[in-house]
Amino acid sequence: MIQSLLMLVLCCNFGNTFRTEIAFQSSMEAEILVLVNIYRESKDLLPLQDCNVCAKEAATHSKKMAKGLLSFGHDGFEERFQRIAEKSKVTSAAENVAEGYINAEEVVKGWIESKGHRENIEGDYTHLGTGIAKGSDGTHYFKQILIKI
Repeated sequence: MIQSLLMLVLCCNFGNTFRTEIAFQSSMEAEILVLVNIYRESKDLLPLQDCNVCAKEAATHSKKMAKGLLSFGHDGFEERFQRIAEKSKVTSAAENVAEGYINAEEVVKGWIESKGHRENIEGDYTHLGTGIAKGSDGTHYFKQILIKI
């Protein structure tokens, strides 16, 4: 009986941990959009709208990096752009990538401090989608896709 209760507690805790990580990532993705828009406002730029198609592509790429299926970076950008373009009228796109940050504020700060990433954030884009995945070693992988429609 005690063994069964222990298994039930362990299973429930594992499920809660998984759900907690998903909620944490979703919350951080939303916070990244807010922080990027606060930064853009400080530069007199229009805010970016949330882009579900971009977020799904970004999440897929982040998960593959987190699992070691793809190297950290921008490999496959053209394919991601094409898949997004099939679902929306995209005229241009860019992406930012990061790893190892633990919260939204840090990753956005890191992107802003990097010339190329900052240029993407300040670019002539209308929409943003972010995907985050956590590797087995606890490292978070971030992918941000910006598009203009």
